[in-house]
Amino acid sequence: MSLAIRAKMLMIYLILGFYTFLTIGAFIWVALQSLKANSEFITSLPWQLPQTWKWSNFVEAWQRAKMGSYFGNSIVISFISTTLSLIVATLASYALSRIRGVKWAGFLQQFFLVGIMLPVILAVVPLYFLWVNLHLVNTKIGLIIIYTGLMLPFSIYYLSGFFKSIPHELEEAAAVDGAPLLLSFIKIFLPMAGPGIAAVFVVNFLWAWNEFFYALVFITRSVNYTVAVGLYYLDVNAEVTAQWVYLFAGMLIALLPVLILYMLLSDQIAKGLTAGALKG
Repeated sequence: MSLAIRAKMLMIYLILGFYTFLTIGAFIWVALQSLKANSEFITSLPWQLPQTWKWSNFVEAWQRAKMGSYFGNSIVISFISTTLSLIVATLASYALSRIRGVKWAGFLQQFFLVGIMLPVILAVVPLYFLWVNLHLVNTKIGLIIIYTGLMLPFSIYYLSGFFKSIPHELEEAAAVDGAPLLLSFIKIFLPMAGPGIAAVFVVNFLWAWNEFFYALVFITRSVNYTVAVGLYYLDVNAEVTAQWVYLFAGMLIALLPVLILYMLLSDQIAKGLTAGALKG
C-alpha cells in the first residue's frame, strides 16, 4: 500500500472517528442531563455527573408529555405512511426500470430525483389550503397522505437501482417457464430487492417518526399529536422555567422505537445501503 493511500485512509478514519465521537458524545450528554434535577442542570457543568440520579424524570416526562397517546399516533402514522409509500415505490420502480416499452422511463426517474432536491417546505402553504378544503387538517389520514407523497421521490429513485441490477436472464428464464409478469415480480424481483426495500423502509420510518414541521402545522389538536410535537409542547407549556431535564428524558424515550427497529433490521440495512451505493 502506497504512502498516499495510507494517508488517505488515515484521513478517512480520523474524520469518521471525530464524527462518531460527536454523535456518541451528544447522546451521552443528553442521557446525563436527563438524570439531573432541573435546578442542577442549570447550575452544574455540562459534563458533571448528577449528584442525585433522578430516574423518576423518565416517568414524569412520560406523564407530562402524554407520550403513551402520542407514541400510538406516531407509530400509526409512521408505519402506515411508510408501508404505503413502499408499496407504490416498489411497483413504480419495477415498472420504470424493468417493463419494456414504458415511455419516458429515464426522464421520469430523473424527475423523481428533482423531488429529492426540492425543499419540502415549499409545499406547505398551498397544501394547507387544499387540506382545509378537503377537511383533512387535524386528521391522521391527512398527515399520512402528506408523508406518503414526500417519501416517494427518494424511494422510487433508490429502488430503481436495485431492479435495474437484476440480470435479465432470470426474467427471461421465468418467461420461458411460463411464469406471468406478476409471478416473476413476486418470486424473483421482490426477494432480490429485499435488502433495498428494508433499507428504504427504515429510512422512511425514521424520517416520519422524527418529522416535526408538517406535524406541527397540520395537527393542532392534542389528541392527534405525534411524539415530536408532544415534546415541543412539553417545553412550550412549561411554567415559568423550561423543564429541560424532562425534555431530555422524553427525547431518550422517543429514541427507543427507532433503535429497536434498527437493531432488528441492521443486517438488511447494511446490505441495502452497500448494494445501493455500488449500483448507484
